[in-house]
Amino acid sequence: MGRTSTDPRWRAVDEHGQDWEGDHPAMVTLKTGLEFDRAILGIHTPDGECRWLNVGTRLVRDAEGRVGSVVASFTDVSETIRGHRAAEETSRQLAAYHAALDEHAMVMLTDANGIITEVNDRFCRVLGHPRESLIGSSLRVVNSGHHPPEFWAELWRTIIDGRTWRGEICNRTASGEACWLETSITALRGPDGAIAGFISLQTDITGL
Repeated sequence: MGRTSTDPRWRAVDEHGQDWEGDHPAMVTLKTGLEFDRAILGIHTPDGECRWLNVGTRLVRDAEGRVGSVVASFTDVSETIRGHRAAEETSRQLAAYHAALDEHAMVMLTDANGIITEVNDRFCRVLGHPRESLIGSSLRVVNSGHHPPEFWAELWRTIIDGRTWRGEICNRTASGEACWLETSITALRGPDGAIAGFISLQTDITGL
């Protein structure tokens, strides 16, 4: 208490973290008549904390309609702002991870029945299949016929049991050539814990 808004120990910033430029929203309303429902104002306190406020303003008029004052409301939205920023940072990190993964691995997603639901560009490029011919198809579209039924039975037992299967799979390219892939397959679970699908990460080792 007893401090003014010009106290150097306090600093106002906009929602992008830059120093607040211009008048306080209440002063803008008083000068221009423009009322605010949502003006995000950050206040850096002397202890280094930043509190985020949602500022609302309303004009107060007298009986003759003349503006006499402005009422400003302040709602602490610090947790909401921090949550949004944490989500944005997580999204940026996931995008970077996804880009790195796409650059170095073939990625395929299937539903619980082995129907292909998504593939990345590298998967399409290595096997020569356009994405639209793969989505909605069964895994037979890339099956080379090299492996015996026992091989696939063991693979399915492993991933349905919730364990990760690792090994080498011989797939078939769109031109009919064999393509050997170092493969890891693991289950994806839904909110109820049931297996909703599978993700396969593969590396082309044909030329090794």
